This record gives sequence, C-alpha cells and structure tokens, in this order.
Amino acid sequence: MGLAISAQASNPDRASSLVPLLLIPQVIFAGVVIDLHDNAIVNAISQFIVTKWTFRALGALVDLDAFPRAGSFRDFGDFGWPPAVYLLLTGLFVGVSLVGITLFLRRKDIVR
Repeated sequence: MGLAISAQASNPDRASSLVPLLLIPQVIFAGVVIDLHDNAIVNAISQFIVTKWTFRALGALVDLDAFPRAGSFRDFGDFGWPPAVYLLLTGLFVGVSLVGITLFLRRKDIVR
C-alpha cells in the first residue's frame, strides 16, 4: 500500500501526508478496533479493507477458532472458510494494487 501511495503522489512530502490518511482506516475497519457486526454501514466499508482479509487469512491459517476464549477476548467472528480462500482474496487485492501501481508509475513518467 505504501508503494501505491508513493506512486500516486507527486512528491515525497505529499506521500508522507497521504500515508496516515489511508493506513489509519485500514487499522480501524479491520475488525480489531471496532466491532463490525453492529453497524451495517461499517460492515460494508470493512469488506473493502485489505487488512480485514489478511487478518482473517492469518486466523484461518493458525485455526484461531480452536483456541479457548478468555473473558476479555473479543469475538472476531468465525474463520470458517478454508485458508486458501482468504489467501486468494488477499492475493487478489495485492494483484489489483500492483496493476494500480504500474498504471500510476506509467502516468507519472509521461508527465515528467
């Protein structure tokens, strides 16, 4: 994601100011900070957050549902899909990001 931001930005100062604007929502809407099940709008936004799918892929890989839950442990939902599905979704997001980076860099080279 940092590469996509730097490819889109016209100078390093602008890239530095865009990073927090794009990465803080990744943390908030991943499902770790806020509960995504209570609000339909927040849940819809979280479907487009790469960090959510990465977290779910890691949870499925280590079989997070098999661990006993402590009283203060929040319910992050089930990791019922096979790990390959989550990894495929994460790979899809990475692929789309790489295509975007390539297009932004080509556009940036033409402008100069």
